[in-house]
Amino acid sequence: MKALMTKFLFLISTCLLGTQLVSAQSLPSQSKPPQTNNATLVADGYEIKIKLNDYFKDTLLLGYPMGDKQYIKDTAILNKKTGLFTFKGSKKLAAGMYLVISPPENNYFQIIVSDTDQKFSLTTSNIDPYKEVKSTNAPDNELFYNYMSFLSTKRTEAEKANGMKKADSTKTVEANKILERLDKEVKAYQKDLFQKNAKSTTIALLRATQEIEPPAFIGADKDVAMYYFYKQHYFDNFEMSHPAFLRTPILFERINYYITKLTPQHPDSVIVSVDRILDLVKGNSETFQYYYIHFLNEYAKSKLVGFDAVYVHLAKQYMEKGLADAFIDKEQREKIMKNANALEPILLGKTAPDIEVYLADGKTVMLSKLKAKYVVFYVWDTECGHCKKSIPALVAFAEKYKDKEVKVLALCNKLSDKVADCWKEVKERKMDGLINAVDPFQISRYRTLYHVETTPALFVLDENKKIISKSIGADQLDDLFQHLLKEAEKGKK
Repeated sequence: MKALMTKFLFLISTCLLGTQLVSAQSLPSQSKPPQTNNATLVADGYEIKIKLNDYFKDTLLLGYPMGDKQYIKDTAILNKKTGLFTFKGSKKLAAGMYLVISPPENNYFQIIVSDTDQKFSLTTSNIDPYKEVKSTNAPDNELFYNYMSFLSTKRTEAEKANGMKKADSTKTVEANKILERLDKEVKAYQKDLFQKNAKSTTIALLRATQEIEPPAFIGADKDVAMYYFYKQHYFDNFEMSHPAFLRTPILFERINYYITKLTPQHPDSVIVSVDRILDLVKGNSETFQYYYIHFLNEYAKSKLVGFDAVYVHLAKQYMEKGLADAFIDKEQREKIMKNANALEPILLGKTAPDIEVYLADGKTVMLSKLKAKYVVFYVWDTECGHCKKSIPALVAFAEKYKDKEVKVLALCNKLSDKVADCWKEVKERKMDGLINAVDPFQISRYRTLYHVETTPALFVLDENKKIISKSIGADQLDDLFQHLLKEAEKGKK
């Protein structure tokens, strides 16, 4: 029951405000909240009057959460004659859960803004804002605060029952009966409330806080069955495209958990989950815009090996088809598509682009002709600090695995008259155990083919020259190959 009460009190217990509040106007373009073009939001504007007892400052802020950030929407100054703070604007507020914030401590309480709750007044206390709230012309907020008041009362009763068990073990049965009664009362209250107010924005938000109740699975695979059921039905209580969800912490937290905890952390699995989410939110253009950009940015900067595949997928399957034209300008789209097209040929599982480069004696070597179980392709520069740090690990790795059908092709990226520096470094750093090469006139186009923007760049290929790993440090090669060789041994058994 303790878990039950915590679940039902999600909206009250979740910490929405972090260490800072962000003004939307001051954010870089990629961090700004999306701006809606929905004409229905410009009707008569908004006017929210707040009387806050036990608060002695002259300023209140109106903010809202979006994703993992919070934004400031408006500021209200105390009218000393009426004792009211008034938030007012010529355009209607987008639906969502807003925060009335009292600086400088940034204490806050939540209010619901729906298409109908745009002009209302509310009186409460700065000390305990969820107790004895009085509202006028705010049916959604009335529902919200009544619900919170009811749950607060039940939570107090549940805490007493749990305390009874801890204090006296002989009262466990009695306490459990109280908890069971409270559970039934809460569920009955919710069922009645949700049925009578099915179209309310508040009810849509509250329903989303309820966990899925799976059937009772039996058998040896019951945990697996439970997982698949839970993952499949995870969003059942969500109206994903409801415009109000974008301005709450609920949807972002739910989506983040689905992607990072319920989805196996493999690019192919993540792509399926991302596609599912974008499909579920596509009914609201602003929500789709927010999460598309969120995922695009998230996987553009991902440090996880192979997760650039998610970025490429988002660009090719959505942007290339014109689904981002309305909210990403042409210049940015062209840059993103150029980047995605460059990355696509070198994703994990792709056959490495073939190149022909030059050895110290002037002879050439082709990557595709290297006969080995594994090939490590390494691009470096004589003036690169990271290269200088990683080359000793690369040399040690090559020595350790030289008898295990592993070859290292180390390509120095100096041009024409600077090539001599490469051979000097090769000698000084004792890189004789590697296949050292140069391409002084960039004839192989390796920079373009392998999207080499910085050095060092490292790719691990199998015997068929398929890319099996990349973008790792030379000091990580030993661990990787221990795993690869161990898996290869298992395959022989």
